[in-house]
Amino acid sequence: ATRKPLWAATEAVLDPRQPSGKRLPSKLARKDKDSGGFSAVGGLTTQKAMLQELAVLPLRFPHVFKRLGTRAFDGVLLKGPPGSGKTFLGMAAAAEAGARLVMVTGADVAAGEGAAQKLKDAFAEAVTNAPAILLLDEIDVMCPSRGGRSDTESRAAAQLIAAIDKHQQEEGARRVVILATTSRPEAVDPALRRHGRLGHELLFGPLPTTERAEVLTAMTSAMPLSGDVDMSAVATVAGGRVAADLAGLVTDAALIAVREAVDRAGEGADAEPVKALLAEVVLEQRHFMGALSRAPPSGLRGWALPEVPDVKWEDLGGLEATKRELKDLIVLPLRHPEKYAAYGMRPSSGALLYGPPGCGKTMLAKAVAACSGANFISIRGPELLDKWLGGSEARVRALFEAARQAEPCVMFFDEIDALAGRRSDSGADPMGARVLNQILTEIDGIEAARHVFVLGATNRPEMLDPAIMRPGRLDAMIKVPLPDEAGRADIMRSAFARWPLPPAVPMDALTAATEGMSGADVVEVCRSAASAVIKDSIAEGDQMMADWRTIPAHYLSEALASARRSVSAEDVAKFDELEAALKEGSLGGFLAKQAAKQRSAGLDSKGKEFVADMVRSVEGGRLVEVNRKLGEAEAALATERHRVRALEAALRSAGVNVPTLEMKE
Repeated sequence: ATRKPLWAATEAVLDPRQPSGKRLPSKLARKDKDSGGFSAVGGLTTQKAMLQELAVLPLRFPHVFKRLGTRAFDGVLLKGPPGSGKTFLGMAAAAEAGARLVMVTGADVAAGEGAAQKLKDAFAEAVTNAPAILLLDEIDVMCPSRGGRSDTESRAAAQLIAAIDKHQQEEGARRVVILATTSRPEAVDPALRRHGRLGHELLFGPLPTTERAEVLTAMTSAMPLSGDVDMSAVATVAGGRVAADLAGLVTDAALIAVREAVDRAGEGADAEPVKALLAEVVLEQRHFMGALSRAPPSGLRGWALPEVPDVKWEDLGGLEATKRELKDLIVLPLRHPEKYAAYGMRPSSGALLYGPPGCGKTMLAKAVAACSGANFISIRGPELLDKWLGGSEARVRALFEAARQAEPCVMFFDEIDALAGRRSDSGADPMGARVLNQILTEIDGIEAARHVFVLGATNRPEMLDPAIMRPGRLDAMIKVPLPDEAGRADIMRSAFARWPLPPAVPMDALTAATEGMSGADVVEVCRSAASAVIKDSIAEGDQMMADWRTIPAHYLSEALASARRSVSAEDVAKFDELEAALKEGSLGGFLAKQAAKQRSAGLDSKGKEFVADMVRSVEGGRLVEVNRKLGEAEAALATERHRVRALEAALRSAGVNVPTLEMKE
């Protein structure tokens, strides 16, 4: 027999205590084993097993628990993101136990007049119709945390707590189980979350792959599907979604199929043929895959830059070693978690991409997310900052919570040095230090999620705080260098593939002419040449290209002549030194050498040569100490200059003629 959905067995009855005409779900009939209950709920295996123990068994076998001398049972708090199935499973528990369902929503008893009486009536109805489940939906609205709340809200919380305590003392309390739902557990009054009230808590979240397949199969059981539909394949790429997200996915797939059928019929078609065509609509695998981009995980909504990248490894020219390392670090653990679990290995929690600007760090991050099937969140530093005290830390917590709810997820922090810069001993930037501390805490907490990966990108790795670069946080330091000859050729081939005609310049000549350019520089050369062709074709007409077999060489020659290299040879040498310093753990010595070079900028040639010899001969540890003392001396000298200027100003204001002293800054 075809399994009936749970909602088909729901009876809406008129509650005499409610305003006339308002219908509330009050009972879930259990006519046969397939009419409702847990059998109608796909997935949520762990949650169903826990509710079977905490709610269904006590209501089905009350005499056993009475013989054991148990008192009234603790309530259960169902917590999780919106749409994860909390209320749905509470209704299913009532059907599974064959019990009356008395449901009260937050809107019914929100703080206001009559709230206490409504609660009293709900408890009375549950006891009268026992065995029953009293489902308190959105309990964070009924019983908000009383800290800093208004007197009205505090009174509402106290009333609910008092109602539960009184109910637990009544004779019929043993045959009533209280279930409460919330998507904001932190907003529920702590006094309610203890034994004797809501003593058990059940967590809901994104469904694992097998349970997503079960839910999708249950949701599409009555839909016409083609033979190529594989719900396991859809579930594999639909990571991070709760039950409501999957319902939206199925709906969007149906909409795509109907739209295609209407488009095939064409505009102005008669109504009857269109109806006949729509009657034959069948959902195919491509409809579900196309709906994925239209139904992103609800946990990612509210963030400005959740993206669905469409970047493949082949879109990135060169960088073969870098791509191979990222696949080993991120893609393999996400695709084969069972292999790592068999060896007791924890997947890496993060990696840092560093290198000159324009070399493809952001594109690499998008390719990682797209090719691993993970959700992708792209964040730039300023988006997390807030002017209010504690606001930035709260946004960091919310971001990581969204990523955990949407796992598997890749979090990409572009220009991570803006958020995780070095903390100064003077405490000059307390807000930056607090944000960094929160980021470090959240990265440490990723281990429990196991399928959240933090990827940072920067062209200034020396500015990062050492705490974020230790193993266990950003485990791998991956250098993204300038593209080599083969990489530049791949980049240009990718650009030329979109041109209507190939260029007349041989590829080896182009790769030689772009030596030392970053990937962004090479793309800009191709863009500049194409823009010149478009400009001339607009000015001279489309006939200009009628006899062309290739794009004339002078367009690319002019683009190369006007191109500039965004990365200098000095920058390349700096990143080579930085790579060696990171591998050797001598970043402090590298920074000291850079500081010494900056201090020598104002010296003559002999002075610069002396500093260069010192940098080459003095070991990193001593150089750090010398640099620290030089910094202290400069700070002391600046203080004395300020005092001298203040003294000069005071003497002049007193009428004393003071000669102006020239002090070199």
